[in-house]
Amino acid sequence: MAGRLLIVGLDAGTFDILDPLVASGDMPNVGAIFARGARAELLSTFPPTTSPAWPALVTGLGPAKLGFFGLLNRKPGTQYEFSVARNTFDARSLWAHAGRAGIAAVACGVPATFPVFETENATVVSGMLTPNGQPRTAPAALEAELAAAGLVIDWEVLRDLEGSVNLPDDEARLALHMLDHAPWRVFMTVFRASDGIFHTHPTEPDAHREMFRRIDAHVGEMMSRLDADDTVMLVSDHGMTNVREFLHVNALFWRSGLLGRRDVRSTAEDRALGIVDRLKRSPLVDNAIVKNRVTRGLAEALRQRRANRTLDFGREGRRQPRLSEALIDWANTTCFFVDLGYGSGVYLNLKGREPLGAIGPEAYEETRQLVADLLRLQDGVVVQTREKSTTGRSVIVRRTCSSRLHASRSD
Repeated sequence: MAGRLLIVGLDAGTFDILDPLVASGDMPNVGAIFARGARAELLSTFPPTTSPAWPALVTGLGPAKLGFFGLLNRKPGTQYEFSVARNTFDARSLWAHAGRAGIAAVACGVPATFPVFETENATVVSGMLTPNGQPRTAPAALEAELAAAGLVIDWEVLRDLEGSVNLPDDEARLALHMLDHAPWRVFMTVFRASDGIFHTHPTEPDAHREMFRRIDAHVGEMMSRLDADDTVMLVSDHGMTNVREFLHVNALFWRSGLLGRRDVRSTAEDRALGIVDRLKRSPLVDNAIVKNRVTRGLAEALRQRRANRTLDFGREGRRQPRLSEALIDWANTTCFFVDLGYGSGVYLNLKGREPLGAIGPEAYEETRQLVADLLRLQDGVVVQTREKSTTGRSVIVRRTCSSRLHASRSD
């Protein structure tokens, strides 16, 4: 019988991160794969983010055909309302194709696979973007087995430093259980920890190194399950870099006369939070007032009260403060920017599509070109338009490290 295929995803695990760890001896198992196999840098999606990059990897479809460009999707027919990106690609995924061909396949912890779908000969345990408490396995009976073994992972919980370092252990226990108990000839799993720790704890290099050591040990455990004629692939979705500056796109549109803004009186909470924020930024104080637990708690309470006056959107059960639609004068707005979770986008306020549209279809192309030209004048901004056949909107993202690694073992 032909050999099996094991695909291990290292989220944000590009060569510029892995090669120094291999050279220092921290990742000997990954180093062995590099030494015995082939490797290449590939371009990620545009935008180069977790979602849609992982779905693109397992389907070969770009963001426009997948139908989402970031962690959040804008709800059709709404002006400024969003929902978490949901699985739209399962039928075209690698494991679904394998299952239909009679090849047993497993997808374990791959991001954006919620909701899961039943597919013949395929077993799926959903990954990141799975709301806690929602069904996460196909077949459905598998979830009870995982829960009894303590293998259900809450992907959406915000982890502290220790939890971030420990996350690969939980991910590996789940993957190893599936490797040992589920039938497979094609198996894919993803370590999300290698991405999340850079977002939540970017200045902890010792913790980063320890986390990658653990990932490497777990990769070795997985390889111990393989035979001589099996193949292992390491893949990644995007790179990681530091944010050095922000572009406030809606402020740019307002100054350019493209976005109308309503005047809203500030509240006592707004003024108090402004004082705290100014103290935090001031070089004249040691910030002791904002470093103690009581003050931090007060500042968070003020932020939550302010957030309560904005739209409730984002991941299920969470309130994320963003520019409220109540602050925009829609009748005098040509375009507006929304934060979709790294796959951020600019939308034209088009009549017939937007609830409070202000520009007619006849002005669409001219306006889109005007907006794209304005954005291209801003240093460091990359502009790409979504084709009209899919959404008819513009997308902009910042340039980031976008290479993806692919290494295969050949004996």
